[in-house]
Formats: sequence, C-alpha cells, structure tokens
Amino acid sequence: MIKKNTLQIFVFAMACVGAFTNMRAQTQPFSESFDQWPFDPAWAFNIRNTTQNIYNNRNARLVASPTRLGSGAIRLTVFPGDTASKRNRAEINLFHNDLPGTELWYGWSFMVPEDYAERPDNQLFQIMGQFHDAPDTSKGETWENYPGNAPMVSMNYGTDNGQSGIQLNYGVNRTIDGVVYSRKPVSSALIEKGRWVDLIFHIKWAEDTTGFVAVWKDGLPITPFNGTDYKYYGPNMYNAVPAFLKLGLYRNWGFDTVNSVLYDEVRIGNNHAEVALPPTTSVGFEARVSTSPCLMQTWPNPFNLSLAISYQLPGFSEIELAVYDIRGRRIEILQQGKFAAGVHEAHWQPGASVPSGTYFLRLQAGAKLVKTHKVLFLK
Repeated sequence: MIKKNTLQIFVFAMACVGAFTNMRAQTQPFSESFDQWPFDPAWAFNIRNTTQNIYNNRNARLVASPTRLGSGAIRLTVFPGDTASKRNRAEINLFHNDLPGTELWYGWSFMVPEDYAERPDNQLFQIMGQFHDAPDTSKGETWENYPGNAPMVSMNYGTDNGQSGIQLNYGVNRTIDGVVYSRKPVSSALIEKGRWVDLIFHIKWAEDTTGFVAVWKDGLPITPFNGTDYKYYGPNMYNAVPAFLKLGLYRNWGFDTVNSVLYDEVRIGNNHAEVALPPTTSVGFEARVSTSPCLMQTWPNPFNLSLAISYQLPGFSEIELAVYDIRGRRIEILQQGKFAAGVHEAHWQPGASVPSGTYFLRLQAGAKLVKTHKVLFLK
C-alpha cells in the first residue's frame, strides 16, 4: 500500500528568481525509492499548475506497479499544452550541491511504457533525465540573460524504424584556450518499451577539460572507449553553480499526445557499488529465444556519431562482429571472442578517418555466417 499524507513538499518554479531557496543541498550517499509520500524534501516539482494536490495529481503519481525494486515508483505524465517553466514538461528536480572538482556516481532506473505514443517523424526532442546548469546571481546572471541555460548532460529518447533508443548529449558551449567546445551527442543505446533500464553516470564536474562523463546502461558501458577507459572528457559547467538533476519528461511543443515515463531507485554515491542495482528480472530481450544467431537491432540508423547494436546468441559461441565498407573491406572489428548465450550489445563510433557512407555489420558465430546488416553513417 502506498501511503499519502498532507506534509508539504517544496514546489519548484524555475521561472522565479531565487528558485533554489526552495531546495536544500543533499549530501552523498543518497537514495530514493519512491515507496511512499512524502519522499526526501531535497526533491522539488516542476509541473503544471502547482496549486493542485502535489501528492497524487495527473502529472506526478506514485504507483505500486511496475516498480524496479520496493513497493513504489513515480510516474510522470505530460499532457499537450501543459506549461511548466515555459515548457511542455513534467519533472522532479534534485539539487545536490556538486561544486567544480566534485567527482560522483549517479544512478537511476526508468521505464518507457509499452503504450508510449510515438511521432512518425521523430524530429522533436524528448529528454528523459538531465543535469541542468543555473545562473550565477553573484555575477549578475539571471535565467533570462546568461548564455548557459541548458542541460550539460542529458538522455534524449527517440525511435527509428520502430526501435526505441536513448542518446547521450554532453558538454557546454564555451571556448577554452582558443578551442571551441559545444554540447553534442556522445553515444547511443537501444532500449525496449515496457522494461526497466538501469543507468549509471560517473561524472567529474569542471569548467575546464578535466571534466568527464562515463555512462553504463544495464551494466554495460555506452560511452566510447578512449584507449584507457570509458570517460568522455570536456567541460561540463558554464559557471561554478552546481548542476541540478531533473527526471521526468521534457519535450518539444509539437507533441499532441499524452505520454508518461516511470522512474525508480535514484542513487548518488562515491563509487559504482553505492549506486549499482541487482540485475533486473523483468522480461525483455533476454526472454526471446532463437534457434540461430541473429543480428537483432541497430539504433539510430542513419547515425552520425555512435551506433548501438544488439544481437542474440542461442548458445555459447565464438563470434566476430565486424564492420565492412561497400567494397568488402573490413573497417573495424567491434567484438571478437567467446560469448555466452543471450543478448549482447556493442557500439560503433567511427573514427575521424572513416568517411560518410553505407557500411555493413557482419556477425559470424562459429562456422555459420549470419546475414549482414546495412547501416548509413552521416558525418
């Protein structure tokens, strides 16, 4: 049973001067399971008409099912025309006081419901989780006049040929020692509707190039391998004001549908162990049984930076997953070795020397060659 009461929870109004006075800095480690109202007062709401019943209203509601763990999760719903901070969104916000130089781990689980309504053109943004900057009022900055006012780290949702996926965007627009840095896509990953997705972020906050992000989805890294690890470096703060976490759905005004996203098990800690969850047992790709190896899905396609690849093996196999150009030349081996039965994921981030064009993924398992899969790379 999910409990309710009338204890006040801070209401968040981003458009108001001094909005952060409604939020208290939270110290790590931190965890939130959304099992009952009220949850930790470090949270604040960014939803329409905040004079409504904040505990269970049409935009923010605790549910007993589905949950990632425990007895509750939070469902955040956006309706056409809903306005919060001048945008079409329903989000909860957490201010964590992560100053420049802070290095922390963040984790949460989210689910895109099976009935989530898609747009056929897939051209409008849908952000499901972001770390956002804020103005430095000590320097005279306001929400209206400072050049930042954007997420430094965000997960954008989209579909391509019926396949759902997320894209990691990272960075801030600024110039350091004559080098121009900008917010841009870094990597992508496949997801499945109706299934919990576990995300872990390892972030060092910095106004200079010592900043980085590394991201794992369901225990596997999705940020590019840099030759040493999976950290993607670059500035991620426009000023010294700490980022704040926003979970929910923030989308373009062009949507005319009602959509919801579920969140559960938000954690912040000093290492991977403090934010990691036990593997999910929910039914997803793993439940599909195939009698032969198959290349399952790619996302997005066409792509311009990172391609997520998912394939399934019916039994223990020695495999090679490689990329070939249209002349049949092998460009890169993505995975090679002995793999257990089940679903596996890989990523292709073409190097600077790889030109735009059509390429083919080829999965070979033992002596059997699986059909190739065509992808289009556009710089």
